[in-house]
Amino acid sequence: MQDLDLLECMRGIGKGMLASGSPAGVVENTLTEIALGYQKSCEIVALPNTLMIKLGSAAGGITDFSVQRLESMLLNRISALGILIEDVKTKRIPVREASRQLDRILVLPQRFNSMLMILGYVISIIGLTLRFRPEPKAILITGSMGLLVAILIEIFKKQPRFNLLLPVISATIVSAIVFNLTQQGYIYGSSNLIIPPLVTFLPGVILTTGMIDLASTNLISGSSRVMYGAATLFLLFIGIAVGLSISHLSSSQVIAYETPVDTLWLPLLGTLLFGVGTFVRLSGSNRDLLWMLLVLYIAMLGQLIGESFFNSFFGAFLGAAMMAFSSELIGRSPHRTPAMVSQALAFWFLVPGTTGLQSMTSFLTKDYLGAVIGLGQMVVLITVIALGVFLGTLVISPNKFILIMGYPEKSNNSG
Repeated sequence: MQDLDLLECMRGIGKGMLASGSPAGVVENTLTEIALGYQKSCEIVALPNTLMIKLGSAAGGITDFSVQRLESMLLNRISALGILIEDVKTKRIPVREASRQLDRILVLPQRFNSMLMILGYVISIIGLTLRFRPEPKAILITGSMGLLVAILIEIFKKQPRFNLLLPVISATIVSAIVFNLTQQGYIYGSSNLIIPPLVTFLPGVILTTGMIDLASTNLISGSSRVMYGAATLFLLFIGIAVGLSISHLSSSQVIAYETPVDTLWLPLLGTLLFGVGTFVRLSGSNRDLLWMLLVLYIAMLGQLIGESFFNSFFGAFLGAAMMAFSSELIGRSPHRTPAMVSQALAFWFLVPGTTGLQSMTSFLTKDYLGAVIGLGQMVVLITVIALGVFLGTLVISPNKFILIMGYPEKSNNSG
């Protein structure tokens, strides 16, 4: 009976981690560490939507197979899940009680109502715009488009079977409106104004997680995540192309423009608005907000230092490394904000989904060389961010990505 309770607990934890988008290697090592804590050998196979667990010896072991869809898991659920995992690892609670708590955690409601989540999305979009184009017109356009996308997201929540169409519909509507405003001469440099309102669909986190999986030899999981991210970018590109066709804007006018920012307070303010807005949109827990913002600013600092002394690629690497190091350090402190939560805002801040979509948009202007260069830059950014996460994590948690090998059970511990 004890083995069945442990297996049920491991299954629930594994499915929760897969739903939150954790790398396959982290899921496998976490479950293996739990099993070894109870002197049980195990074999774990984690894929983005599948979990297979064999617990116990080859002769008398038990096996479990389960399916878990990738979800946009709320941060308050991820936070509670992370704390529960540490409690199980350290045996603060019995595995049967942990399973009961898991059932409650995975159905926790969103902390904010729909109006506040819509407002949070708009605030995060304004924050992003302040970082690269702090102009009243640009802020008005991206904020308005962000409001429109947030409303569409809330509408589609009631019709989940149409979720596949949501990125395409959103990209079509946003691009058609922005390109039409450009044609009328209201705004200049429309290309990068389309991207902030669509930030929730950008697959930068998926692409980076896929690269982490590939680097940690989880080839099936890594390649499937990379392909999924590429498909999402393609869907967004299709929507933007349709929007351009509707607006009848000349492709030569589809260009990006950034306003030089001479003061430091605007990027700092933009980062704060982005962090708070994303926190509300993803339904974070109040006790985690300070630590999430702290890690976000640490990542921003690392990025600025790297860009100042070297280039944007080293900035992304240093920002990711400092993000991972500080989030793991906070996760080990008495505050117990899990690393996967404290680094959530910073991951959205660093990941290069914007670069990928921007480069694909270059195909619309027939700037094929620029598009290829942009896609190459995205691949490099994903790689250096993954390496930064590896370095920052392994300094604090050396076993997190390195496969933990289970050992055979001793006869006096079997059963």
